[in-house]
Amino acid sequence: MKKIAVVFFPGMNCEVESLRALCRNGLDAEIVRWNEDKSVLDKFDGVLIPGGFSFEDRGRSGIVSSKEPILDKIRQMVDQSKPVIGICNGAQVLVEGGLVPSITDGVDMSLARNKRISVEEEVLGTGFYHDWVYIKNTADKKRTPFNNFDQVIKVPIAHGEGRFIASDSVIDYLNQNDMRIFTYVDHSGNAIDQFPINPNGSVLNLAGVSNVYGNVLAMMPHPERTENGDVIFESLAKWFEDGKVYLSAKPELNFEDRQGAVRKNYDIEFYVELKITDNTCKTIERALAKTTKKDAKLSRRLFWGVNVSGDLHDLAFQMANSGELYNVNKENCVIKIADKYYKVVENALEEIEFALSDSFIAFDKEDFIGQEKQEKLAHHLSIKDVQVRYGVVWGFSGVSFEEVSESCIFTNPVAGYLVRQ
Repeated sequence: MKKIAVVFFPGMNCEVESLRALCRNGLDAEIVRWNEDKSVLDKFDGVLIPGGFSFEDRGRSGIVSSKEPILDKIRQMVDQSKPVIGICNGAQVLVEGGLVPSITDGVDMSLARNKRISVEEEVLGTGFYHDWVYIKNTADKKRTPFNNFDQVIKVPIAHGEGRFIASDSVIDYLNQNDMRIFTYVDHSGNAIDQFPINPNGSVLNLAGVSNVYGNVLAMMPHPERTENGDVIFESLAKWFEDGKVYLSAKPELNFEDRQGAVRKNYDIEFYVELKITDNTCKTIERALAKTTKKDAKLSRRLFWGVNVSGDLHDLAFQMANSGELYNVNKENCVIKIADKYYKVVENALEEIEFALSDSFIAFDKEDFIGQEKQEKLAHHLSIKDVQVRYGVVWGFSGVSFEEVSESCIFTNPVAGYLVRQ
């Protein structure tokens, strides 16, 4: 009986269901913790990375887990033609780790924040969403170990960052090489690109994508949570019996420079820092140190860039006191207006001396958080024509900005960009 490792990272919560689904379909399975000796995987014939919220989704979903040493061992297993499947958070780990679609040596896709889109192309909502959806196999039945079936299946989803996006060149390559494995459809199998058929706004209604060779699959729905999804694990069991021939080469793709963005100026800038220990910062700091093999040190501040007309000092004071941009009980805020820095003191802004360390700002290309905050400020404070941009300011030392950029820890290069301060 073939043996599958269910590789568990802290914060995941679907490892038991995954183990049961594998065993229910004729496979032997065992839970392996992320920090066990990597050699433990030598006895396994494949890997499943389950869903949940590994490392509390600090930074973004899957990024910290993708930098753990056990991923290097899983890459070796992939090179040995062993099958690997990542489900939900596991899919995010595979995408952030460059294992899917693995067209180049970098990160080629992003699982971005959900965007529920109506037939009129109106954004109905963003962020976490859970429901039952229909998916179908849209690749050759033996393209991967996981898709040897024809029927439409009904399975649950539960995620906040499950929207597959990629550049046009990557999308073209997925189409040309039959790597679009699972697609969101209606109950009759029709792929309709609108909510709720497409529950998260994924390009091409993508629900599951493979790597070039076909032995790695990243999928957002949860087949392990229902016997409806057993066909996926049955397919894997049958694959071990039949075997599989993989593609032999990757083409070269040329990508645009993804990092060279220009710093924009804002009328008012807010820099918000936790008073208490910033566990997210500490977790990301450790991930960067593991990636660069250097003694990396980080600091983190939330960034709000505001463009607005009127008395900037008065408007900044109103925004600071609104409770929308920071929590005075657990956060400190520094406000920048016209190259001067201020803090709120009783009923006024007081000028202070302030300087940022060597730093950069991580921005998402689609700024849902800034848009939501913009709407709240306009509504609650009746500020007209206000524009808000959200980002995260990272101070760094012990590593270079080039190493920071190449790590892809602070933004997925498909979905965001970094700007030097």
